[in-house]
Amino acid sequence: MTSPHDVAGGPNRNGDYAPDRTSAQAGSPGDDPTPSSVAAGPAPLDPGRDDARRAPLDERSADEDNAYPENPTDEVIDDMSDDPADDAATDERRGATIRERLGEAWDDARERRHEEQLEHDAESDDPEGWASALLQTADPKEYFDSVSGLARSDHSSLLSPLEFDPDVPFHYPTATTVEPEPQGIETVQLYAQTASPLFDRQIAAPFADPGRADLLADIHHRLMIDGRNVALITNHGDIVDIAVVLAGLTVAMCDGRTYGVLEEELDLVDLADHFNIMVSRMVTTRAAFGIPAVSVVSNMARTFLSLPQTHSRRRARIDPDLVRASNVLMRADLGRQLAKGGQLLAMAASGSQDLSLAVNFAARVRNAWQGFRGEDNEGPSLHLQPLYSGTMKIMLECEDVLPLAVCMDPKNPATELGSITRVRTEDDCHRVMDWIAAAHQRATGITTVYHDAEDDLLANIRAAISR
Repeated sequence: MTSPHDVAGGPNRNGDYAPDRTSAQAGSPGDDPTPSSVAAGPAPLDPGRDDARRAPLDERSADEDNAYPENPTDEVIDDMSDDPADDAATDERRGATIRERLGEAWDDARERRHEEQLEHDAESDDPEGWASALLQTADPKEYFDSVSGLARSDHSSLLSPLEFDPDVPFHYPTATTVEPEPQGIETVQLYAQTASPLFDRQIAAPFADPGRADLLADIHHRLMIDGRNVALITNHGDIVDIAVVLAGLTVAMCDGRTYGVLEEELDLVDLADHFNIMVSRMVTTRAAFGIPAVSVVSNMARTFLSLPQTHSRRRARIDPDLVRASNVLMRADLGRQLAKGGQLLAMAASGSQDLSLAVNFAARVRNAWQGFRGEDNEGPSLHLQPLYSGTMKIMLECEDVLPLAVCMDPKNPATELGSITRVRTEDDCHRVMDWIAAAHQRATGITTVYHDAEDDLLANIRAAISR
């Protein structure tokens, strides 16, 4: 039975705190009724709750997609400018720049909705055939260079540019999957420890905690015996965080652990065939530790390559049709893999990297913050961006998700591991992200918000950060 605390922001039956949502209503528990799913993790999910903000794309009016949203913070951001000039011409230029950046942020939101809508429309009677034919016409070198443009200066220092190699299959546009090539658990551990000096204590330890032994036994039983799928879901603070998290789970499950009274051991070769990870296709254009970064990941899992659909894609000037075609092929390959059963898929669910708002930016979005949360906030904050409809489809296809909040910032290292939870509706997927945000905030002390839809606050944050 669901307690009022599960839906009103107080401690739920697992001792966690669920974010306060006045629109939530009590309902029947949505967790998978297994021993591990009641130890910790998200509050029970209500599959029947209807939230107007999450209406399907085809139910939104054209006016909603095309209307320019009101922005209550232009004046606030303008007032915070470092330029002391107060003449009318300077104010007008500054205001125009801010409006332009806010307009770009909302253009991103509108294009994101438009791209998601296009995913619902079949390009032909044979979407895979259309996608494959289009990608085969693309020049491999030009495509590779465009994808390389997705890399940002603030991406992990572990990654360095990689030259196009015609002998490497995953450098070609039609490649959407890289099969696993495990080299041994020691190799996985070495790469992970080099990528994150706190790996053993921060990432591996929570999985290896004797108090969570039932969780690992449950994952083993689901994958190896029952043939059920699990999605490992995290926030996305760093480009390498999802790979390091999966390495922590891999080491915990293979490094001398036994299962059942017969003390069965799990070999990395067997586990890698059941482990999958979704990463940005940009990773195929990067090197790590002197080898292709994708080869590092393939030591422990099958890799699926995804492309972003909004601002990052426009910045890299990748043809939107090629982006759509690549994702069509990737999701078809992923669907066939999940249909085999017994698959764990690790992914940073929002796809877009979390937005970190420093103290000096907070005042610029104060009005939007007050409107969104009904409270003032002057400290740093972290903002998890909305889930794509395609991501939620994958979560629902897996049915069971294992949420995890992670922060790899050396100043606030944290890993909060939840429990396997059954998701039945898109609203369940959003509530899992709510739990991740709340867990991140508890572990780091940093105000953390998951935005389940595009809103004024998120648009103003993007604008403030891009100044």
